[in-house]
Amino acid sequence: MPTYNQAQWLPGALASVVDLDHAGLCVVNDGSTDSTAKVLKAFDDIGTDFWTLEPGRNEGTAAAINRGVDSMSVHMEALTWVSSDNVMHRGWLPTLTAELENGAGAAYGGFYYCTPERVSYLFKPYDPELLINDVNCYFGPAFLIRKDVWLEAGPHRGRISHDYDHWLRVEEVCWRRGLPIVGVDQPLCWYSAHDKRVTVTRAREFDAHHWQAEARKRRGIACMLLTGSGSNSGGARRALLAASEWWLSCSSVRSPTSTPKSGFGGGACHESAHPLPGLLSPALLNWRHPGGHRRGERRG
Repeated sequence: MPTYNQAQWLPGALASVVDLDHAGLCVVNDGSTDSTAKVLKAFDDIGTDFWTLEPGRNEGTAAAINRGVDSMSVHMEALTWVSSDNVMHRGWLPTLTAELENGAGAAYGGFYYCTPERVSYLFKPYDPELLINDVNCYFGPAFLIRKDVWLEAGPHRGRISHDYDHWLRVEEVCWRRGLPIVGVDQPLCWYSAHDKRVTVTRAREFDAHHWQAEARKRRGIACMLLTGSGSNSGGARRALLAASEWWLSCSSVRSPTSTPKSGFGGGACHESAHPLPGLLSPALLNWRHPGGHRRGERRG
């Protein structure tokens, strides 16, 4: 849990996550100047696997998340990060853990979007084309990712849109390894939409389009490796369509699992009939280079 000057919401956020079985919580106080340290001290004796890190200066949310992951990853089988101004629903962690135990590489749930005027329930089923086409990270604040998938995807980067960038890379790891991403259509969190959120106070630093362009380039390189650079044959498009069918088969939305298997498993849990690298988005079927030509078309 990274936190910076959110002492107003921190007690509620902590109370919703500290009393969890088989889980640890690391709070990274990212140079807060309010009463955050005092709030954290009040939770020192809660009798759970709970500790805090204090870098001493504000390094940003991405750096704080990475610090927390570095301190916890040795002890955990799955990882997530929670905001210090949100309240998690009771049962959110067992619900998502059950999906990972049944073979998912990552799982996420719905959430209540809370403003002073109204409360709305938000959830979008997993769609392998959606994330690369929409810079809004629709997975939401309640999620869980296998540790090996998280570490292979790499650390959080950037300013405001670090979560969007990380999810793009998590998605690619899951595709490559044949692991489904599961959406659970159930409210698992209360998201507090207040005007002191970083996405509001630092909106000018919004960098999702940079990560979107990087991911398209990264996935486009895989396309070139698969089909041959500059290929104008119909075979290239047929290969991409076959790949898209496989990715769509990885899409899954289900109710919470009642009989989870034990352990997260080490191998692929979603077999693919197509021996293709899971690095392409079906969205790239219609993606054009900056010069205006479609991949596979001749220039001029």
